[in-house]
Amino acid sequence: MRQALTCAALLAALVLAISARADEAPWPEYQSPKYGFALRLPPGFVLVEEDKTTTFRHVEDSDADGSPDRVLQIYVNWTWMPDVPSKTLFEINRKSELQDMSSPDPDYRDLIVFDRKKGYAQGENAYWFKEVDKNDPSEIHRWHAKAYGNESAYTVGLTGTYGQFERAGPDFEKVVKSLRLIPIPGTAR
Repeated sequence: MRQALTCAALLAALVLAISARADEAPWPEYQSPKYGFALRLPPGFVLVEEDKTTTFRHVEDSDADGSPDRVLQIYVNWTWMPDVPSKTLFEINRKSELQDMSSPDPDYRDLIVFDRKKGYAQGENAYWFKEVDKNDPSEIHRWHAKAYGNESAYTVGLTGTYGQFERAGPDFEKVVKSLRLIPIPGTAR
Protein backbone atom coordinates (compact mmCIF):
# COMPACT_ATOMS: atom_id res chain seq x y z
CA MET A 1 0.00 0.00 0.00
CA ARG A 2 2.80 2.40 0.95
CA GLN A 3 4.58 1.65 -2.34
CA ALA A 4 1.37 2.42 -4.30
CA LEU A 5 1.03 5.77 -2.52
CA THR A 6 4.66 6.59 -3.23
CA CYS A 7 4.22 5.74 -6.93
CA ALA A 8 1.05 7.85 -7.08
CA ALA A 9 2.83 10.76 -5.40
CA LEU A 10 5.74 10.49 -7.83
CA LEU A 11 3.37 10.37 -10.79
CA ALA A 12 1.51 13.46 -9.53
CA ALA A 13 4.81 15.32 -9.06
CA LEU A 14 5.90 14.36 -12.59
CA VAL A 15 2.62 15.61 -14.08
CA LEU A 16 2.98 18.91 -12.18
CA ALA A 17 6.59 19.29 -13.34
CA ILE A 18 5.65 18.66 -16.97
CA SER A 19 2.75 21.12 -16.70
CA ALA A 20 5.00 23.77 -15.15
CA ARG A 21 7.52 23.35 -17.98
CA ALA A 22 4.76 23.72 -20.57
CA ASP A 23 3.66 26.98 -18.91
CA GLU A 24 7.25 28.22 -18.96
CA ALA A 25 7.78 27.32 -22.62
CA PRO A 26 8.84 30.33 -24.67
CA TRP A 27 6.10 32.01 -26.63
CA PRO A 28 6.43 31.92 -30.40
CA GLU A 29 8.05 34.98 -31.94
CA TYR A 30 6.30 36.60 -34.87
CA GLN A 31 8.64 38.41 -37.26
CA SER A 32 7.65 40.78 -40.01
CA PRO A 33 10.71 41.52 -42.18
CA LYS A 34 8.49 43.55 -44.56
CA TYR A 35 7.48 45.98 -41.78
CA GLY A 36 10.55 45.57 -39.55
CA PHE A 37 9.31 44.31 -36.21
CA ALA A 38 9.23 41.18 -34.07
CA LEU A 39 7.34 40.30 -30.91
CA ARG A 40 6.35 37.27 -28.88
CA LEU A 41 2.71 36.25 -28.72
CA PRO A 42 0.90 34.52 -25.86
CA PRO A 43 -0.69 31.15 -26.61
CA GLY A 44 -4.02 31.39 -28.39
CA PHE A 45 -3.27 34.53 -30.44
CA VAL A 46 -3.52 34.02 -34.19
CA LEU A 47 -2.53 36.24 -37.08
CA VAL A 48 -5.58 37.82 -38.69
CA GLU A 49 -3.80 39.99 -41.23
CA GLU A 50 -0.29 41.22 -42.02
CA ASP A 51 -0.43 44.65 -43.58
CA LYS A 52 0.46 48.19 -42.55
CA THR A 53 -1.64 47.24 -39.54
CA THR A 54 -0.80 43.67 -38.57
CA THR A 55 -3.48 42.17 -36.33
CA PHE A 56 -3.52 39.21 -33.94
CA ARG A 57 -6.63 38.04 -32.07
CA HIS A 58 -7.51 35.69 -29.27
CA VAL A 59 -11.16 34.78 -28.79
CA GLU A 60 -11.86 33.79 -25.21
CA ASP A 61 -14.33 31.14 -24.12
CA SER A 62 -17.81 31.95 -25.28
CA ASP A 63 -20.50 33.25 -22.97
CA ALA A 64 -23.41 31.12 -21.75
CA ASP A 65 -25.33 31.93 -24.94
CA GLY A 66 -22.43 30.61 -27.05
CA SER A 67 -21.42 33.97 -28.51
CA PRO A 68 -17.63 34.46 -28.67
CA ASP A 69 -17.77 38.21 -28.07
CA ARG A 70 -14.80 38.51 -25.71
CA VAL A 71 -11.85 39.20 -27.99
CA LEU A 72 -8.36 40.25 -26.99
CA GLN A 73 -6.42 41.94 -29.77
CA ILE A 74 -2.83 42.94 -30.44
CA TYR A 75 -2.00 45.06 -33.45
CA VAL A 76 1.10 46.73 -34.83
CA ASN A 77 0.57 49.79 -37.00
CA TRP A 78 3.50 50.71 -39.26
CA THR A 79 3.98 54.20 -40.77
CA TRP A 80 6.79 54.97 -43.20
CA MET A 81 8.49 58.25 -42.17
CA PRO A 82 11.94 58.42 -43.83
CA ASP A 83 12.31 62.22 -43.56
CA VAL A 84 12.10 62.48 -39.75
CA PRO A 85 14.87 61.11 -37.53
CA SER A 86 13.75 58.38 -35.13
CA LYS A 87 15.04 60.26 -32.08
CA THR A 88 12.98 63.32 -33.06
CA LEU A 89 9.82 61.23 -33.49
CA PHE A 90 10.46 59.59 -30.12
CA GLU A 91 10.98 62.90 -28.25
CA ILE A 92 8.04 64.75 -29.83
CA ASN A 93 5.55 61.93 -29.34
CA ARG A 94 6.72 61.12 -25.80
CA LYS A 95 6.33 64.81 -24.90
CA SER A 96 2.79 64.82 -26.33
CA GLU A 97 1.82 61.73 -24.29
CA LEU A 98 3.27 63.26 -21.12
CA GLN A 99 1.32 66.48 -21.74
CA ASP A 100 -1.89 64.45 -22.03
CA MET A 101 -1.08 62.67 -18.77
CA SER A 102 -0.63 65.97 -16.95
CA SER A 103 -3.84 67.49 -18.33
CA PRO A 104 -6.97 67.99 -16.20
CA ASP A 105 -8.65 65.05 -18.00
CA PRO A 106 -5.93 62.61 -19.14
CA ASP A 107 -6.57 59.69 -21.46
CA TYR A 108 -3.42 57.79 -20.50
CA ARG A 109 -1.08 57.09 -17.58
CA ASP A 110 2.17 55.35 -16.64
CA LEU A 111 4.53 56.15 -19.51
CA ILE A 112 7.57 53.86 -19.34
CA VAL A 113 10.60 54.28 -21.59
CA PHE A 114 12.09 50.99 -22.82
CA ASP A 115 15.40 49.99 -21.26
CA ARG A 116 17.26 46.75 -22.00
CA LYS A 117 18.53 46.70 -18.41
CA LYS A 118 14.89 46.38 -17.32
CA GLY A 119 14.12 43.48 -19.68
CA TYR A 120 12.96 45.25 -22.85
CA ALA A 121 14.11 43.76 -26.16
CA GLN A 122 14.06 47.18 -27.88
CA GLY A 123 16.55 49.41 -26.15
CA GLU A 124 16.07 52.81 -27.75
CA ASN A 125 13.45 55.20 -29.07
CA ALA A 126 10.51 53.29 -27.60
CA TYR A 127 8.03 53.63 -24.74
CA TRP A 128 4.65 52.35 -23.63
CA PHE A 129 1.71 53.67 -21.64
CA LYS A 130 -1.72 52.61 -20.38
CA GLU A 131 -5.19 54.01 -20.81
CA VAL A 132 -6.68 55.40 -17.59
CA ASP A 133 -8.68 52.91 -15.55
CA LYS A 134 -12.33 52.35 -16.42
CA ASN A 135 -15.33 52.18 -14.11
CA ASP A 136 -17.17 49.57 -16.18
CA PRO A 137 -15.32 46.23 -16.56
CA SER A 138 -17.03 45.63 -19.94
CA GLU A 139 -15.61 48.83 -21.48
CA ILE A 140 -12.81 48.52 -24.05
CA HIS A 141 -9.39 49.23 -22.56
CA ARG A 142 -6.07 49.90 -24.33
CA TRP A 143 -2.36 49.91 -23.74
CA HIS A 144 -0.01 51.31 -26.39
CA ALA A 145 3.67 50.97 -27.14
CA LYS A 146 5.42 53.26 -29.59
CA ALA A 147 8.77 52.64 -31.23
CA TYR A 148 10.72 54.60 -33.81
CA GLY A 149 13.36 53.22 -36.15
CA ASN A 150 13.77 51.72 -39.64
CA GLU A 151 12.74 55.14 -41.01
CA SER A 152 9.33 54.27 -39.56
CA ALA A 153 6.95 54.82 -36.65
CA TYR A 154 5.30 51.84 -34.91
CA THR A 155 2.26 51.79 -32.64
CA VAL A 156 1.46 48.57 -30.85
CA GLY A 157 -2.07 48.36 -29.49
CA LEU A 158 -3.17 45.85 -26.87
CA THR A 159 -6.94 45.83 -26.42
CA GLY A 160 -9.71 44.01 -24.62
CA THR A 161 -12.29 44.82 -22.02
CA TYR A 162 -11.09 46.49 -18.85
CA GLY A 163 -12.12 43.37 -16.95
CA GLN A 164 -9.99 41.16 -19.23
CA PHE A 165 -6.90 43.22 -18.41
CA GLU A 166 -6.90 41.82 -14.87
CA ARG A 167 -5.98 38.45 -16.39
CA ALA A 168 -4.32 39.50 -19.67
CA GLY A 169 -2.29 42.41 -18.28
CA PRO A 170 0.78 40.38 -17.26
CA ASP A 171 0.83 38.65 -20.67
CA PHE A 172 0.40 41.98 -22.47
CA GLU A 173 3.35 43.37 -20.50
CA LYS A 174 5.48 40.44 -21.73
CA VAL A 175 4.39 41.21 -25.32
CA VAL A 176 5.46 44.85 -24.89
CA LYS A 177 8.81 43.82 -23.43
CA SER A 178 9.41 41.44 -26.35
CA LEU A 179 8.85 44.08 -29.06
CA ARG A 180 11.95 44.79 -31.09
CA LEU A 181 12.66 46.37 -34.43
CA ILE A 182 14.41 44.29 -37.06
CA PRO A 183 15.99 45.64 -40.23
CA ILE A 184 13.75 46.27 -43.22
CA PRO A 185 15.66 45.32 -46.36
CA GLY A 186 16.85 48.44 -48.17
CA THR A 187 16.48 50.91 -45.26
CA ALA A 188 19.03 52.56 -43.03
CA ARG A 189 18.44 51.56 -39.45
